[in-house]
Amino acid sequence: MSNLARSPDFNEQKERLKTYMYEKMKSIGDNFDSNLHYRSRWVKNRKILRTATLKR
Repeated sequence: MSNLARSPDFNEQKERLKTYMYEKMKSIGDNFDSNLHYRSRWVKNRKILRTATLKR
């Protein structure tokens, strides 16, 4: 399987979709924190400890 997101042929589509995604996130109040926030608080030894719906 190829990762088309890394292909220069798809840069325009990737940027268009990314812009749409960030606009949608802003409109619904989704301020997705950086991955470091989740990695240090919700994951240990590559195992998910908690989710937004399953709080332990």
